[in-house]
Amino acid sequence: MLSKQLLILFFLIGMSTIISAQELSTKDHSELLKKHPNEKEAIVWYLGHCGYAVKTKSKLLIFDYQENVKLPDRTAVLPPPNPSLFNGWINPDEIKNFEVIVFISHSHSDHYDDVIFNWEKTIKNIHYVFGWQEKDGVKYHSMPAPRKELKIDGVEIYTVNSYHSGVPESGFLVKVDGLTIFHQGDYIGRMGENAPFNITDDLKYLKTKYENVDLLFSHAGTWEPQIELMNSFNPKVAFPMHYGYREEKYTEYYSDITDKVKDIIFYIPQKKGDFCFYSEGVLIK
Repeated sequence: MLSKQLLILFFLIGMSTIISAQELSTKDHSELLKKHPNEKEAIVWYLGHCGYAVKTKSKLLIFDYQENVKLPDRTAVLPPPNPSLFNGWINPDEIKNFEVIVFISHSHSDHYDDVIFNWEKTIKNIHYVFGWQEKDGVKYHSMPAPRKELKIDGVEIYTVNSYHSGVPESGFLVKVDGLTIFHQGDYIGRMGENAPFNITDDLKYLKTKYENVDLLFSHAGTWEPQIELMNSFNPKVAFPMHYGYREEKYTEYYSDITDKVKDIIFYIPQKKGDFCFYSEGVLIK
């Protein structure tokens, strides 16, 4: 089996500068951030719970990031002395030269952390996209129900909606640099605890907006509407989320779901900061 360093090397051959396997084993990860994926390529980081970051050719997308978190025993998870994408934390100085779009699916604290607003002091080119009516302005974009569409610097964004535990929310379909990405947030196509599921119609609507889905960030659940969502999108790669800091549960989820979905490749994170590479339908760990 090829080493992780060699797999990374092969991925980077298509980028503007090649890093050798030896360099990857000795250089700081910051060198990797200087490399730009091509069209239909991405670097993906797991940021804990429902948080993921996706670096494409021209953008860095950050979904449902939170820092005010606690372990199941209520122990606080504190930032390390050197926060980085590579240990699962956002350091605005590390990404200050990127074009950043921050997505927040809804206002629950495990998806929405006010720390994100500190980033705009350092990152000049940053936008915030809310899945409900929150803020509007040059950098702020609210997308309240029902289904909304938005374009930001060539990025296409489409939403479908839910309402649970007292708040409105959206799932985001994002088209950028030849990639189609769906981040579910807490979306399950139900506008209230006792409301009927509208997921089938929502998925039909979204199908009019894309040809195929490259990356799906979705609930680690096996209930029927969730299986319908996964099979409808039939992504090239699926990334589970929503298990807090109990990453061992993702392996259990993988065992439970593999016989319920079509042929889908899964990336199973084991800790904050785990990352992988995606290139035209191929996952490179």
